[in-house]
Amino acid sequence: MKATVLAVLLGCVLGMADFNQGGAQSGTDTKTIFVPVLLNWPGLNNSFFTSELTLTNRGSETVVLNYTYMAHRGGGNGIATDMLGPMQQKIETDAMDYLRGLGVPIPETGSQIGSLRVDVSGASEVVVMVRTTTAVPEGRAGLAYFGVPRDEGFLDEAVYLCGLRQNQQDRSNVAVQNMGSEGEITVRATVFSGNPADRSGEVLDEVKLKPGGFHQYNAVLKDKGDPVHGGYVKVERVAGEAPFYAYGVINDQVNSDGSFVFPVSESSLEGVRGQALPVIVEAGQFTSELILTNFSDKSKVLNLTLSEYVPTDELFQSELVTVPYSLELKAGQQRIIPSVIDVWRAEEIPGIDSFGESITAPLFAEEEDGEMSGIVIGARTGSPDANGGQYSVFYTAVPERERFTDSAWIFGLQQNAENRGNLAIVNTGEIDDSSSEFRLEIYDGHGMLVRVFPRFLVAPREWFQRNGILNSAPGVTQGYVRILKHFDESGEYGNNPFLAYGVVNDGERPGKGSGDGAYIPARE
Repeated sequence: MKATVLAVLLGCVLGMADFNQGGAQSGTDTKTIFVPVLLNWPGLNNSFFTSELTLTNRGSETVVLNYTYMAHRGGGNGIATDMLGPMQQKIETDAMDYLRGLGVPIPETGSQIGSLRVDVSGASEVVVMVRTTTAVPEGRAGLAYFGVPRDEGFLDEAVYLCGLRQNQQDRSNVAVQNMGSEGEITVRATVFSGNPADRSGEVLDEVKLKPGGFHQYNAVLKDKGDPVHGGYVKVERVAGEAPFYAYGVINDQVNSDGSFVFPVSESSLEGVRGQALPVIVEAGQFTSELILTNFSDKSKVLNLTLSEYVPTDELFQSELVTVPYSLELKAGQQRIIPSVIDVWRAEEIPGIDSFGESITAPLFAEEEDGEMSGIVIGARTGSPDANGGQYSVFYTAVPERERFTDSAWIFGLQQNAENRGNLAIVNTGEIDDSSSEFRLEIYDGHGMLVRVFPRFLVAPREWFQRNGILNSAPGVTQGYVRILKHFDESGEYGNNPFLAYGVVNDGERPGKGSGDGAYIPARE
């Protein structure tokens, strides 16, 4: 396949080259993936962030990867080409070094921030993922995020970044990017406190972004954040035609660990009747805080159900215990409930004591009138570090129409001296009370199928996790997993949709490293 030729044009503004005339050749055999940010950059409290790049080709043909690096700070705009074989996955521990080695003129000294466009030539089944981390006393801590296909960028609708906060423990930033290859766009961000008594928004300075352009609003809640409700941010494009992307980061004030906040669009919630949050945790030092946001113009009553299987008096038997909880979210309100299980125990919610001391349970949500438009539900799960900070991950509930019906993939898993990977599945139980039968396939970085697990059952509304998933394939240090739900003619198994995700934890086993996790949602 002939590689795409890209031209780097002169005329930099703040180190950003104008790439209006570059880009991939048009054609059905090219897919463009936009990576929001790559870093070699210092942060607060002596942190220094570096980005790890994971490239996975689950297709049956070799593909050509045409890179366009667009510097925001530190210089180094340039292009490069690489190849990725069929079913292959490779992980470059330092993305800047990798691009430098391919000929991109990124300076070897100093600090850099930039975005990356990946034009994939060939029958494209490529997924790009980034894990950005900083060194901490126990190891490393950070977060993960995916490259976004250009046709999945945002155009004419607003997106929301929820669950943000600015206090002694945490700080929040919001970043916006121009995903296009031609033309400027103007983006507006509006900050809301989450306090229903103050629904006015603070409009931040609009920013103009060249193709590939990046802008970050630091401490975005410093003037508008609420000490109880935190805050959320609405981002919208107000001029231009290219797609945009936006994300948030919640950083710990002590160790600078980050939790990535994915954008939620208005349309993704329209007509949704239910949402499922993969897991609420109260186990050992790990606890979950629950975040509930209503950016709509109407008050909503949410009916929440926490579900877990608990042992019975019979040997090897368990039963499903559900804990219902209802609350009202007023228009514009955001509620943050720290250590939510402790709060519910203190409120003596019926059934909560049946769970025992250790809880790992999915949370299901419906709105009283059947309309969840404008409702974003999230959790931040973490554990304390030795110095008063916290290592944590943030994730949001999955609307019913975005769940998996037959298969899903989890990429970028690792098992080595520095990292370990876990995999979790939830049977949503939203159609009937049948169990679902699953099979797991593990592929190594060379694309070889190295392990197929025997089929196993996940009961309705059950959370299932396999720790250290790659330990099941000795010698595999990095790879990915395909989750297959089994169907038979009777329909006995496989009627319910499912959720799945992976976590890459720092440290080769529990108790080693920082234990900090990077959340990896499954992909179709």
